[in-house]
Amino acid sequence: MQNRVAERPRIDFVAQAPGRPARVRWLPAAVILVLAGSTARAQPAAANPAPLPLLTKARTAHDMTSEEGARGYPVLLRAVVTYYDPYIDPRHGALFVLDETGGIFVSVPRQPVLPLHAGTLIEIRGVTGGGDYAPIVDHARIRVIGESPLPMAVPRAGLAQMMTGEVDGQWVEIECVVHSVRETATNIILDLALRDGTVTAATLRQSGEDYGRLIDARVRIHANVAPFFNTYLQLAGARLFFPSMAQVQVEEPAVSDPFGLPGRTIGSLLRYEPNTTFRHRVHLRGRVTLQWPGTSLCIQDATQGLCAQTAQTTPAGVGDLVDVAGFPAGGGFAPTMTDATFRLAGTGQPIVPVRVTAAQALRGDRDSALVQVEGRLIGQDHTGVEPTLAILSGNTLFAAVLPKTMTGDAAPHLSEGSRVRITGICSVQVDAQQVAMGEGVLRPASFRILLRSPRDVVTIELAPWWNRERSLAALAVVVVVAMSVFAWVVLLRKRVSEQTRAIALEKERYRSLV
Repeated sequence: MQNRVAERPRIDFVAQAPGRPARVRWLPAAVILVLAGSTARAQPAAANPAPLPLLTKARTAHDMTSEEGARGYPVLLRAVVTYYDPYIDPRHGALFVLDETGGIFVSVPRQPVLPLHAGTLIEIRGVTGGGDYAPIVDHARIRVIGESPLPMAVPRAGLAQMMTGEVDGQWVEIECVVHSVRETATNIILDLALRDGTVTAATLRQSGEDYGRLIDARVRIHANVAPFFNTYLQLAGARLFFPSMAQVQVEEPAVSDPFGLPGRTIGSLLRYEPNTTFRHRVHLRGRVTLQWPGTSLCIQDATQGLCAQTAQTTPAGVGDLVDVAGFPAGGGFAPTMTDATFRLAGTGQPIVPVRVTAAQALRGDRDSALVQVEGRLIGQDHTGVEPTLAILSGNTLFAAVLPKTMTGDAAPHLSEGSRVRITGICSVQVDAQQVAMGEGVLRPASFRILLRSPRDVVTIELAPWWNRERSLAALAVVVVVAMSVFAWVVLLRKRVSEQTRAIALEKERYRSLV
């Protein structure tokens, strides 16, 4: 990478490791070198340590094992900043730099905020550290040299490549469709759909920037790759950091009004469409069958039912006509929709549920539709995230699930053994291991019913008086009585034995007197 340096005053400062007091010192270069020497002497030394070579390339420092990086190789890099963010991680600031060989993460404190931005050319003196996942530069001393443009020729990466760890910390290009935009106090987080999966990308929030216009746009983004890892420092996922909208190139802009898209039927979703690289938003119209505000909205049209994932909390009554715009997605038995928004299009009569047996529900042709099924209540759990009822219908066991917000006293408490009628949305689950390999057809493995309120559970036959609870109570009484009788018999026999011994002693005494 060729760097063009703009002449400007040099700024020296020290970036200490997280957890130590951060101190910024505006000192001449000679003093910085003295401090560097004293810090080196302060490092714990082994007996007769072998000298470690000086690393002057970012890729060399990065491409070693974490155990080797933890030995503290001295590092001297001349690199350009690709991302600096003091807010994104509560433990430390996030600083990625790039030289002609590659990129690496540099550990810096959260405070004070350093005078760095994407394009700042810096000199870094420090040592290698093991890092949370891969080697990093630790105990960094940074000297600002000037400015340098970020490289335009950037290698392309996909999610599968990110999940190998090969491009960890590197400056890459991705092509994707933006699905949603989330905001925090300091950052913007984009949910992105790549060709081979989904990933998030974070950037510093810029005032006056319209990030919402990116939703459903096809874009190219230059960003640094960072890992998600577990407590064993094992790779669990990937995420991206890009410095600003200057690194976002819109290839295909989004439509201004998603509800202006041509209307489609639910039954037409995810069918084969030639020359489709990315799936964009679609527009559906249907009647509401269920709403869990901020979580799900289920609708039904003349062809099929569908449940959309949505964070929108606008009230929608059962039977209301709504327009829904979102991204169709598979993964289950029937299509669903992610990152959806909706608007009311009219009012209407609620849809009449279809009465089915459990065996009919397992066929899958009523998935995401409003159904009614009868069964016997055999268990209930009101302590979990979603209150759940266990229903046995014939030989089929299924769950009836209430909204997450309906906990405690709001959830229905029914007598186990009662026969109930359940009304709700049929949600079919599949077992990927049961896929018919010859046909490629998913087969339903189970189903559950999503309830709208406690009124969706109607008792049609009370539990028999002699039920499990009463049987257990009666058994407990019998056990207590039996134990009491046994104790009384033991006590009585003890008293009889004592009286017998007393009579025998009296006889012996009488004989002695005679």
